[in-house]
Amino acid sequence: MIKKFNKRQLLDQCGFTAEEARVILDYQKKLPILVENDEVDGFCVNARDLWEQLDRPQGKFADWTKRKLVAKKTKGGIITFQEKKDYIGFSQNCEKLSGGRPTHEYSLTIDCAKNLSMMENTDNGALCRQYFILMEKL
Repeated sequence: MIKKFNKRQLLDQCGFTAEEARVILDYQKKLPILVENDEVDGFCVNARDLWEQLDRPQGKFADWTKRKLVAKKTKGGIITFQEKKDYIGFSQNCEKLSGGRPTHEYSLTIDCAKNLSMMENTDNGALCRQYFILMEKL
């Protein structure tokens, strides 16, 4: 289930400001990826779509997920994100003219997506993070 909101709902029913409504309306077009997932509590975000909205930081998607999501540890050796708590991985067949190998994809919780956005430390990262914060309020 994907939930989309219109400006009137955001302003009148939810009590958002015009600026907050604009952020939600703009980003729900760019990130139409909040879906319910039985395996992870709450709504999930497609990691590849988030990566694209963050302007494809630092190379390939697979490298980014390994660096930021899967193998992310703090200086103290603590794992930042946990599979089946913060994200789930799955294989998806890639449809290309020459055939395609399965790609590894991820669904993220909103908290995980918000943290990844913040870790990018860019304007787009800040906007994505603000979007997820507003979606949590809804």
